[in-house]
Amino acid sequence: MSRTVLFEDIVLQKIDNRGKTPPIVSSGYPLLEVNSLSRSRLYPDISKVTKWVDEITYSKWFRQYLEKDDVLFSTVGTIAESAIIPGEPTFAVAQNILGFRFKKDLVYPRYALYLMRSSWFINQISGRTIETVQKSIKWSDMRGIKLELPSLDTQKKIADILWAFDEKIELNRKINDTLEQIGQSLFRHYFID
Repeated sequence: MSRTVLFEDIVLQKIDNRGKTPPIVSSGYPLLEVNSLSRSRLYPDISKVTKWVDEITYSKWFRQYLEKDDVLFSTVGTIAESAIIPGEPTFAVAQNILGFRFKKDLVYPRYALYLMRSSWFINQISGRTIETVQKSIKWSDMRGIKLELPSLDTQKKIADILWAFDEKIELNRKINDTLEQIGQSLFRHYFID
């Protein structure tokens, strides 16, 4: 049996570092930006990181920190890109990304990720975006989205099936990346070096 809830009712905490740009350094803790999120990947793509913050900035500058199973969601430019935090994170989120920690007694975090990637949810977001110089969505515009939420058991079953497929896709992507690197290395060895 499902029930109707508002999006804000399932959010335990919103992780928002909007409004300020941290001091950047050449190495340290990766600073995730919108380009590191993708609806075609489960996790943030750390290889796309171009900015880092030092330990002092990481520990004192940010208002909130990410935890395992938080869902990231892009709010400016390329709207509605998302990813889930795989383990204890050692990175921070920049402006234009919101993190959501969900009430686990109401929603299974993996289900929340797939819900936020659904065409239905993205249509809800699209209808609430502000379109000035860049598209953007604010938390205040997201919080009132009405959701039909199935039972936790049903959420878990649905999300775990989708998750198994996505993990296989992630594994295949890693294998393809490795094979491409090997191919490029062999090409350089035989034809360039």
